[in-house]
Amino acid sequence: MKFFCLLIAVFAAAPAAQAQFSEPTRKVSKRGLHYQEVVVTTKVPFESCVIFSCKTRDVTLRGQLWLPEKGDPPYKLVVFSHGAQTNDVMSTYPTGIEPDRFGLAGEYFQMGYAVLIAWRKGRSANDLPRSEISADSAESNRCSDDMRPGLKSALTDLKAYLMTMSSRGDIDHRRILLMGHSRGGATSLGVAAESVPGVVGVVNMSGMWLSETARWGNPGAACGKGENEAFFREFGEKLKVPVLSLYGSQDPLASVSHIRSLLSRLGKNAQADFLIVDGAGHGVALGSARPAWEEKQERFLRLAIQP
Repeated sequence: MKFFCLLIAVFAAAPAAQAQFSEPTRKVSKRGLHYQEVVVTTKVPFESCVIFSCKTRDVTLRGQLWLPEKGDPPYKLVVFSHGAQTNDVMSTYPTGIEPDRFGLAGEYFQMGYAVLIAWRKGRSANDLPRSEISADSAESNRCSDDMRPGLKSALTDLKAYLMTMSSRGDIDHRRILLMGHSRGGATSLGVAAESVPGVVGVVNMSGMWLSETARWGNPGAACGKGENEAFFREFGEKLKVPVLSLYGSQDPLASVSHIRSLLSRLGKNAQADFLIVDGAGHGVALGSARPAWEEKQERFLRLAIQP
């Protein structure tokens, strides 16, 4: 009963159109780069439910928009999504972390893209839950739990951030790239699969919702493989924009065979290219594979950005 009620509440509270926004606050990073704090208020349900009635709580998300120092507006936009919120990661608002902390996001920033770091529940402020889906507990480790409410919640957060960009005159609303690492990669693919206006492509880095063979704090429980494949199958059926994926052959969370299985589910209605870097882990350092990546990236950007 509790889970069924939670599921109803998440789906009821999920539409990004219900989000509230505040005017951006201008700030300066430690290195002197200017950015704007983007504040979004969404809702998260409590697990405690009474006969189909689940209360919700307002949650304030704080993202950071970095505008490039070269070129003229309107700027092409990259929206970066981070990985999972689990019991062992900080839940304190990370002030002023610059785009180069996130690898490829920093490279796109140097290329003249605006970069929005879209912090979801659990990493955006110190009063948030450590879960994608619940206001009063950390995320469950039980393999029997349905992961769909968590994905739905993450998609809602990312779409709320995209709405904050829709009224800005300094952003090119026709050329938005979604970029995500790990769970953020799956989140980016999920939002793009909903054909959100202006989203023209996805850069997916080590994208998956769960580890292939284990859940957090529950080693050896092989429940992630089927969840990942189900999500990617659904993404692939709906995606109509190009995808470029980057994985490492030594990713501790997924075997190469599982990675290839996920990637085979993309590209049904649009191009989906990928690179699996030999010897790289979950963070996917390019190393000597950079020329191959840059060639694929150039082709991807021609498809996504130039039309």
